[in-house]
Amino acid sequence: MTTLHAVKIDDENIAEIWWSALEEKYPALCAALRNSSNCGVVLSNDAFEAIAALPGFEDGPEYAQTALIDFGDEGENYGYTVAGRHVYFEAAR
Repeated sequence: MTTLHAVKIDDENIAEIWWSALEEKYPALCAALRNSSNCGVVLSNDAFEAIAALPGFEDGPEYAQTALIDFGDEGENYGYTVAGRHVYFEAAR
């Protein structure tokens, strides 16, 4: 079974270094995140780990440490993301 991550942009973390690295290495995923507004994106664990390993992902302030909010694969926020219009990435691309 694939572990999934329902994610959305953490607006309180600018993460400029991370966004630059994401756009360079995974342009399709970067575009999907930027266009996701409130719906979010669903990532396989492999895709999430790939983008979380990019520089700047965890360099935000204490209240918004990572570039994305990860709702995991269960609960209300996961259900909201999956029920809405979302893009799914099995692999970072």
